Amino acid sequence: MIRASSTSSIISASSNTNNIKDTLTKDGPTFYNSAATIVMMSEVLAQPESMIGQTVRVLGRLKDYNVHKNIVQAEYKGQCMSIDTTLLGIFDYKLGSLYQWIGELASFTGHGGIILHARILRNMDELDTALFEDTLKLRRAIMAQDQLN
Repeated sequence: MIRASSTSSIISASSNTNNIKDTLTKDGPTFYNSAATIVMMSEVLAQPESMIGQTVRVLGRLKDYNVHKNIVQAEYKGQCMSIDTTLLGIFDYKLGSLYQWIGELASFTGHGGIILHARILRNMDELDTALFEDTLKLRRAIMAQDQLN
């Protein structure tokens, strides 16, 4: 089942996994902890074998979209990655727009040897990417400190 909220740019594909819980509210779907690790595309492509099977959040600009195969080529800072959009169904897209893709990684014979099977898509055109990257570094440092304590 595909649900899209008119108040936000989030598209979700419900699946049989318990990683994502979507609850319909008066304002549309609300997404609770998706248990997806925030990663940079370069990190996924640097060690694709170790990332297979993980649920991740990845930023990327939509570079190319084959609607017949449901495969997107996304790019972020010179790194390209294939994304399977089958679970998203039909969605509005704009080439060159920045999106956050959330889903599971699997092996693939195309770009980088890995593909993301996206379950959630969010338009992030207004995101300050430098601030996002700084915040991610800070978040990782805090989480590492918490694990030491």
